[in-house]
Amino acid sequence: RIYEFSAVFAKNSNELPKPMLDDNGEEVIINLKFRDGYIPFKAPRPNLRAGSAKFKLLTAFRKDYETRGLIKADYTCSWANRPHLVAKFAEDAHRVGTPDNIKFTGDLTGTNKQIELIPATHGTIQEELDRTAEHRWYISADAMSAYWSFRLGNTSSEACAIWLPDDHGHWVKYRVLRMQMGAKNSSSHMQRYYFYVC
Repeated sequence: RIYEFSAVFAKNSNELPKPMLDDNGEEVIINLKFRDGYIPFKAPRPNLRAGSAKFKLLTAFRKDYETRGLIKADYTCSWANRPHLVAKFAEDAHRVGTPDNIKFTGDLTGTNKQIELIPATHGTIQEELDRTAEHRWYISADAMSAYWSFRLGNTSSEACAIWLPDDHGHWVKYRVLRMQMGAKNSSSHMQRYYFYVC
């Protein structure tokens, strides 16, 4: 039966995950829960020197994310977050020296203060054990880039906007179109949907 549902599996690790669908086959849209009287957060425009290593990395990430449909320039967006580059090391490596990889994300610290915390959805251990008992086959699957399976509503997309350099070297606000790692409640939104599906 795995071949019957082969369309849901990614062909390679760089592939953007397909959007999550609800029971009616419509895309699941995530709307962040903002606090009453929230105020859009706007980090100041970065002042990195054009041509610097960090500037070049951010430009490369912007081109990649824009090509993949993860971000979109928005010149009238009222929110803005600082771009953030994170050094990634192998699990068994010392956290010093040259990293194995560099990850791009947004520093959503200011935006998160405008978002209300929602409770996470968890099953009880006994209920989950009962559900898995007496089956002949089990499978473990990795939900690749799971947050990117969920599209953001317009206001939520604006709230996750990040300053990035455009093709002319100008700093522009780019709205994030899919759920962002680092945004408050991202894991809760994902777990709630996965728990419902299961």
